[in-house]
Amino acid sequence: MREAIDQFRDAIRSAGLIPPDTIEADGRLHRFSTNGKRSDDGGFYVLHLDGIPAGFIGDYRTGVHQRWRADIGRELTPEEQEAHRKRAAEMKAQRTADEAKRRAAAASKAAELWMAGTPSGENHPYLVRKGVKPVETLREIAADALAHAIGYRPQASGEPLAGRVLLAPVKIGGKLSTIEMIDEAGRKSALSGGAKAGGYWAADLLDGNTACILIGEGVATALSAREATGHVSVAALSAGQLEAAAKAIRKRFPAA
Repeated sequence: MREAIDQFRDAIRSAGLIPPDTIEADGRLHRFSTNGKRSDDGGFYVLHLDGIPAGFIGDYRTGVHQRWRADIGRELTPEEQEAHRKRAAEMKAQRTADEAKRRAAAASKAAELWMAGTPSGENHPYLVRKGVKPVETLREIAADALAHAIGYRPQASGEPLAGRVLLAPVKIGGKLSTIEMIDEAGRKSALSGGAKAGGYWAADLLDGNTACILIGEGVATALSAREATGHVSVAALSAGQLEAAAKAIRKRFPAA
């Protein structure tokens, strides 16, 4: 048992994560901090020790998802391979259910946070520095009030968001999924557990009559393009998201 747990701990490290101090081998999904902060629970694992020790390792923040099986020094028998296949399927179903639960909770929190915000002012330091004006799909909230509302202080590259924080609702399939948060210095974060893949923030109301849609990387870029051209604009919120956002928008608005 100790050897299997040590192997599993090494696998967590090999995945680029910081393993928890204690690893529970009870077959249940456990969350843990992957960055050394107690408030973080982005990491998760499942570990079985009965039969052939096996488990699953992941990190919601970085997208790491990795199966693990103990090295027992020989090939598995057909019966063992089938048992391992069934267990892997069970762990995947457990992870999928947990991820759906996290996303639903984040979407609910995003709705509450949006209601707690107030219309963004033209004097918001980030908007002033970028030379753009606010729109109705942007709100703001004080950093302290934000931390109180969501139960933690969001960070970007280890720096906590401060001052007046812009709230940009992210939608997937037309439904709110999470919120992009931008502070006065331009530090950006999103709600823990929220889904962003294929999502986007829209500076304007999108409908079937929209003839032209501009897709930019960030909020300020989308606002600049909108002001320069008068066209409807959206932000994919990262360079890596541009293609996914474009495909999602094309699917919803094939005539645009």
